[in-house]
Amino acid sequence: DYPVIISIEQHCSTAQRVKQAEVLTRVLGESLLLPPWDEDQGDIDADAMGSISPWSARGRILIKSTRGSGRGPQDPLPEYDRCIALPTVKLTRHEKDELQRVSDDVGGADSGTMTFRDSRPLSHVSSMTASEALRLRNVVGEGVLRQWNSRCLSRAYPEGTRITSANVDPLPLWLSGVQMVAMNYQTADRALLVNEGLFHSYNGGCGYVLKPPALLCSSHNVSKSSGREHLCRRLRLRICCGHRLPRP
Repeated sequence: DYPVIISIEQHCSTAQRVKQAEVLTRVLGESLLLPPWDEDQGDIDADAMGSISPWSARGRILIKSTRGSGRGPQDPLPEYDRCIALPTVKLTRHEKDELQRVSDDVGGADSGTMTFRDSRPLSHVSSMTASEALRLRNVVGEGVLRQWNSRCLSRAYPEGTRITSANVDPLPLWLSGVQMVAMNYQTADRALLVNEGLFHSYNGGCGYVLKPPALLCSSHNVSKSSGREHLCRRLRLRICCGHRLPRP
């Protein structure tokens, strides 16, 4: 019942984007969640959109895509943009500088209160390759990136250079607070099994898993380090039997 997110990798012309909007509206009908629109700003009403939760959007379909006509970043296309509930954007230079500033502020202490001066709209999704996300984590620290992702949405995807369609390990990205890690489902490797194990085993296999408290950053006192100060537990398994095991 939880909402389905359709992620569109948009490379079409302006005319084809308008056609896409017509198809989405006609085929999906009332299931398509059209974002509340601020006519004065010509954009999504951020306050109204912020009140929509996965629970309140049950049974709906959300479109994630870049907006605009494709002719330039400042050239909107209302016919298509009004269908996009989750606009795909890249981290701006200002946002990267803000992450670096917060990282520098807590760099000399074990923990600190992280305050971001500006915050992007809640519905905007930062989209980057897994390598870019991990590189950002190494630069600003896992705790800082985790705090950022407790306020903003992020998606990481495998690099196009993975000609074997191998998957990226989603665990370091999840620990950095990244909500969506794209997988190559045609490759049944260890990373895909980890992803399947999490999302099929929790919350009824609905595709949504609530972040643990350490990733929600509700206390706002987060270590810049990787958060490994938490106690570890050792799990011992006794395998009684097995069958249909893949060859090593």
